[in-house]
Amino acid sequence: MSVATALIRPLYHLGENRPALRGTKLRRSIFRTMESLSRRQANAARDAFESAEPGEPLPIALLPAMLAEADALAKKKPLRWDRRRPQDKAKLRADEVRRAAGGSVEGKRLIELACGDGRVGMHLAQQGASVTGVDLSDHAMVPEAAARVELLVRDAAALGVDDDSVDAIYSFDAFEHFSDPAAVLAEAHRVLRPGGVLYASFGPLWNSPFGAHQWGRIDLPYVHLMFDRRELDAFADHAGRMRLTVSCNEKPVAYFRGLLRQFDSAFKTVSYLEKFNVSFAHRITERAACFRGRVDAFDELIVRSIEICLRKRHV
Repeated sequence: MSVATALIRPLYHLGENRPALRGTKLRRSIFRTMESLSRRQANAARDAFESAEPGEPLPIALLPAMLAEADALAKKKPLRWDRRRPQDKAKLRADEVRRAAGGSVEGKRLIELACGDGRVGMHLAQQGASVTGVDLSDHAMVPEAAARVELLVRDAAALGVDDDSVDAIYSFDAFEHFSDPAAVLAEAHRVLRPGGVLYASFGPLWNSPFGAHQWGRIDLPYVHLMFDRRELDAFADHAGRMRLTVSCNEKPVAYFRGLLRQFDSAFKTVSYLEKFNVSFAHRITERAACFRGRVDAFDELIVRSIEICLRKRHV
């Protein structure tokens, strides 16, 4: 095991699971170090990718053996590191929002986009915030959250609240699903007060190992990039598996980087972090031509998520 590989996992746990580090320069430094280590670990894959000619998707006949290999590995070593209970994760996320909102949410009006079970909003409401959850579903919120969080069933790009009326907007694991993230950002800018903040942490991004959110479906890293989608659907039907989800917007990393530039005059970037997953870089090395035929830049394959905090500029 390389030094880079040995350091990445403990640094990840330190950056993600220590509440005291949230919103600090030290945490940002941890993730910058992780980025450097991740890039170093993926050098061989990058070289293979950049020297390859664009190729075709893999034959679907290879998939059963690759799945069997992945299943055997998963029994020895879980593929994903986040094993936190939903209630514990919600507390950590509420702390992230509190710090992004200036250290206290008491008396502030907050909106959560794609609020899901509402647990994050519940913790913030317990700290004195007025929280509204926005979601397309009216049955995902748990009862204890519903008692404290107002639910609006509507699109995140059409909130239906007054201009300049909200102190902070936040979301988790949602921007990779929004059909029009630019419209969501524009709507957030409309309803935020000058100086209000938008905090969002989202992923896995489409071209990363689990970008198709394939857990419990065809659970193989990069499966959505290595094989033809129609052949994957046919395989899933034949094998009695669920098809890959269609709820992702399939936006690349480059899109989100450009989106921030597009809104630079509307928002000041308080913080921006890209988080990496290079655990499966060997697959890129082995199938470089296949990956080169699907994405334009190597970063698309290893940036798994993005965390941003934006502040609405004063006119």
